[in-house]
Amino acid sequence: MDFVAARENMIECQLRTNKITDRRILVAMGSIPRERFVPSGKEEFAYADVDIPCAAGRCLMAPMAVARLIQEAEIKAEDAVLCVGAGTGYAVSVLAQLADSVIALESDPACCKTAGELFSELSFDNAVLVEGELRRGWEKESPYDVIFIDGMVSDIPDELFNQLSVGGRLVGIVDSGDGIGRATLYIKLDHSVSSRGIFDITVGLLPEFDKEQEFVF
Repeated sequence: MDFVAARENMIECQLRTNKITDRRILVAMGSIPRERFVPSGKEEFAYADVDIPCAAGRCLMAPMAVARLIQEAEIKAEDAVLCVGAGTGYAVSVLAQLADSVIALESDPACCKTAGELFSELSFDNAVLVEGELRRGWEKESPYDVIFIDGMVSDIPDELFNQLSVGGRLVGIVDSGDGIGRATLYIKLDHSVSSRGIFDITVGLLPEFDKEQEFVF
């Protein structure tokens, strides 16, 4: 399969046609070998407009979803970013080309191993992989200018908002309760947090954010 041609087709037919106008994002996603971040045997789907399961409770979100969420975060070159639920690291690799530094938080050991190997191989020197509970964020390196949640969640824990700087942005997909996700932008103000819905989309729910599982004994 010609992955270079598939990548170019993704840019032209999925991103540009879905309001992705930030040239930095187009350049980043046009240069990253997305096929390396999918499970073996799934490479032919790497550039399709679909979510690709990559581990228990993890999926590689469709290119359009990744691009639109990142664009809404308005990442600056000097920004510090936290990616929650980094998975195999594709979104982190895009973020690393836009921001000054990226903390990639993941709780699944298999994903951590894959992401760590890819970050090293592809020389993403400003992305640091850490293993920990997703809902708790990574306070050690806070505050962050941007928090990117890579997957759908049932709610946004206060711990994540507390790790944002004033003026910081959090983007993620929140389950509306009926299985339909709403991509949402949150902005931390001096004494509150504002929010704005961006678009409707359904992706895999991160297990750590599944309220139903919290009450299973």
